[in-house]
Amino acid sequence: MKDKIDEYKKEKNQKKIRKREYENFLKTEKVLRTRHFDNYKKWDMYDEESDEEKEPILPRHDPNFIALEKDMIETKKKRDISRKIAEALKDEANALMKELKFSKAITKYTEAIEEQKGIMSFYTNRALAYLKVENYDSAIKDCEKVIDYLEVFEEEKAIHKDLYVKAMIRKSIALSKLKEFDDSINLIKEAMKILTNEEIQKTYENILVEQELFKKANEVSSKLESDPAFKKCQE
Repeated sequence: MKDKIDEYKKEKNQKKIRKREYENFLKTEKVLRTRHFDNYKKWDMYDEESDEEKEPILPRHDPNFIALEKDMIETKKKRDISRKIAEALKDEANALMKELKFSKAITKYTEAIEEQKGIMSFYTNRALAYLKVENYDSAIKDCEKVIDYLEVFEEEKAIHKDLYVKAMIRKSIALSKLKEFDDSINLIKEAMKILTNEEIQKTYENILVEQELFKKANEVSSKLESDPAFKKCQE
C-alpha cells in the first residue's frame, strides 16, 4: 500500500514538474514570437488537464529573453519618439492649411506619413490638401489607402467610422472633379448609409448640381458641333 502511495505521489510530482516546464516553454515561445515546432517537444512535457492555472514564470536568466526584452524596450522608445515627430509635422501641416499654403502642407503631411505610415488620418488630411491644389488623382489614392485599410480591419472600421466616411466623401469629391459622376454619386450614397449630416448632404447636392451642369454643357456642345454655321466658323 505504501509503495502505491509513494508511486502516486511521485507521479503527481512529475506532472507538476512537466506542467511548469510546459508553461515556461509557452511563455518563452510567446515572447520570442515563434510558432514553429521542429521536434514537437512540447507534447512530451505536459498532458493538459483541469489543474488550476498559475502565473507563468518568465525566463529572466535566459540570454535570448534578456536580449529580446531589451530590443522591445528600445523599439518602443523609438516608436514613441517617431510618433511625437509625426504628430508635430501634422500640426505644422494643419497650420499651413489654415494659412491656405496647400503645397507646403502637402510636403509636411508627406513627411509625417514617412515617419508614421500607419496613422490613417494623415492620408485623409493630405487628400484634402490635394483637392485644394486640384491634384485629384493623388487625393483618390490617399483616400483609397484609408478605405482599403479600414475595410480589411472591420473592428478599426467600426471604431473609426468618421474617418472611413471622410475618406469616402473626399474620394467622391475628387471623382466628381474628374467628371466621373456615376462613381462619385454611388460612393457618396454608400457613405451616407453609414453617416450623414448637413455637410455631407450639402456635398451630395453640390455633386448632383455639377453633374447636371456637365450634362447641359455637353448637350450645348453637341448642338453647336452639329450646327453648320458653327462648323463653318471653325474652318
